[in-house]
Amino acid sequence: MHDRPSRLGIWVFALSITAMTCVWRIAHRSFRQDFGIPSLEPSGIDFRAVYHWASALRRGGGEYFSPEYWNNVYPPLTTAMFVPFTLLSESAAYRLYAVALWVFLFALIARAVALPARFRWTDHGWPTLTCFVLLAASYPVLFAIERGNSDITAAFLIVLFLGWMLEDRPALAITALTLATQMKVYPAILAALIGVRRGLRVAALFVGINVALLLALGWRAFDFFRGNLTRFTQTRSCWEGNHSLACYLREYGVESVQPYSAVLLAAFGAAALALYLGAVRHKWLPRDSFTLAEVSLTGMAFSLMSLVPSVSHDYKLPIHAVPFLLLLNVSLPEGDRSRLALRIGIPLISVLVSFLFPPREWYKAPVLLCLFAAYGLLLLSGIRSHGATRSNGGSTVPA
Repeated sequence: MHDRPSRLGIWVFALSITAMTCVWRIAHRSFRQDFGIPSLEPSGIDFRAVYHWASALRRGGGEYFSPEYWNNVYPPLTTAMFVPFTLLSESAAYRLYAVALWVFLFALIARAVALPARFRWTDHGWPTLTCFVLLAASYPVLFAIERGNSDITAAFLIVLFLGWMLEDRPALAITALTLATQMKVYPAILAALIGVRRGLRVAALFVGINVALLLALGWRAFDFFRGNLTRFTQTRSCWEGNHSLACYLREYGVESVQPYSAVLLAAFGAAALALYLGAVRHKWLPRDSFTLAEVSLTGMAFSLMSLVPSVSHDYKLPIHAVPFLLLLNVSLPEGDRSRLALRIGIPLISVLVSFLFPPREWYKAPVLLCLFAAYGLLLLSGIRSHGATRSNGGSTVPA
């Protein structure tokens, strides 16, 4: 890995997102002064909904299970985690959480830019500030702040998980990913990375902990969550701000998305299995850094986090900064068979990721499919390279 992230990737990303934002401003008959975020009154409507559920939980009784809370699709532990916010007024709590989201965004960028090293201002300051300034005022981040949604929080927890994995602190790593999973569910797919790096038993332990935590508030709370989630996922809520695969295919008259989602999930599962078997056979996973194949598997997982759920509103898009920033830190030794693939992959993925941040009228699902494929090709290149020659020097993760 580099001590400094790829300058080429940062420059391509910065220029691409700036160019597309400029095009957005002038492409129509009248100059666009905003991103067309569909703001609702009052601001922070998603946060305020969780605030109400947490208030009901704090008051006790059966109010938490009221039919009017049918849209409570968060795992029960999430509601419990938001109870401290109810000590403040609703508006004050939202403003505090909005500031926290910007802080989490800066922190996740700083940590992801530096991985696997510790953050050093001289090496990581300018790319961190560049990415933060670009993203903090971008459409999906402002959308997330306006709604008070927690996808940025989940992404921050995922970055903590990745860092602690490299520092060989599995308990902290699993705790961070568990909190992210209990907050948003979809981070559970990263159990595949746990399996590759720490073994299938640790991955099974992670899954078991999360299943148990779904019962943290009792069976009634779990059944309430399960029923709400089932009803919610059956409603596609298709509009131009929903970038799910289901809504994209509906534009072409495809009503049943399950076969297409199954193909993507099967491809991801096959990639994870190939990586796991290759790592077990050749024992080439370094302890203190992620390989190109692992970063690529993470990128594929993040693409699925957006594509597979039937409701994936654009405020989820900031999470895709995580695998992109990890990729910028991948370096390969001279003679590695994946060097050419990485040279091509970094600028290509930089452009694709930048396409996710202009406003909602531009389709995002095709870009996410291209990202999934690009990360997949890099993963195959990484496995092929490591399979051809074992790593020389450095400690590895035992199979």
